Amino acid sequence: MRREGKYFLKHKKVKWKKGSAEKIFLKNKSIDVITSASSFHWYDKKKCLKEFARILKKDGYLILAWNPRVTKLSTPEKKIEKMLKGKYNIKNRISSGKKINKKVLIKAHPNFYEPSYGISSFWDKIIYSKVIKKFKKNKNFYFIDKPLFNFKLLNKISKNCVLVTHHGTVLFEGASFGFKTICSKATFFDKKFKVSNFWSNKSEYEKLLNLNQNRLNSSSKNDLLFLFYKTFIDDFSCFGKKVWENIIAKEVGINAKKFYAKIKDFSRMGKIQESQKYLNKVVGKKEDKIILKISKNIKII
Repeated sequence: MRREGKYFLKHKKVKWKKGSAEKIFLKNKSIDVITSASSFHWYDKKKCLKEFARILKKDGYLILAWNPRVTKLSTPEKKIEKMLKGKYNIKNRISSGKKINKKVLIKAHPNFYEPSYGISSFWDKIIYSKVIKKFKKNKNFYFIDKPLFNFKLLNKISKNCVLVTHHGTVLFEGASFGFKTICSKATFFDKKFKVSNFWSNKSEYEKLLNLNQNRLNSSSKNDLLFLFYKTFIDDFSCFGKKVWENIIAKEVGINAKKFYAKIKDFSRMGKIQESQKYLNKVVGKKEDKIILKISKNIKII
């Protein structure tokens, strides 16, 4: 809510402080008026009232307000609604505590249906089927349960859609098509690259999901092109010829794709020791040579 206030009152002389209703970082008996609009029901009543009593002056006021809008019966509320939709482009204005009625299209990763990924794709499909079963009764959820390339889907859906991904190159695809995206900070590139709207915890994630599409940041074209090059074209990229699995595969004379799939299978199943044994078996006496070669092919972006 503080974030919303800063946005709409950025040109006003308002001081903003971090805190919560239960822990207010203000001096005792220092406040004339406390207001709480459509939010008091979310607080811990006992703790917040104790804080309110602490910071309020002797003759101070506590104002608690709710706004159950019935715009059809109120001329002022009709004008407010018109102003919000016209001036601020707020389309989905709702009362506190109600869920936003957003439609969600959920797409499986194409690798779920790729046989070369072995046990990984097998378990991915099982987990995805359980997710579908759990949420299939939700009328706002639509599932795609067959392989479909991202670019085919992006060519069909509206630019008003927001793309949500945990991490990965899918946000590059979406951003290059002009879509706004939401992505975890736990990805393979630094958050300083302005190519998505990033979150690092549940609270930040929920805030981004509840923002109107026009309030989300668009991708920086320069940052996007730089990451495209470093990810797909540069020799040191995860798709380049100097990536670590390609170096190992080349040195020991095995297929790089199959080698990577095997390592990934062990990793996804949590079998770290089995993965290490397999790696030791493949590498054999060439370990020092391979380590030296990989160390010379590390590039920080």
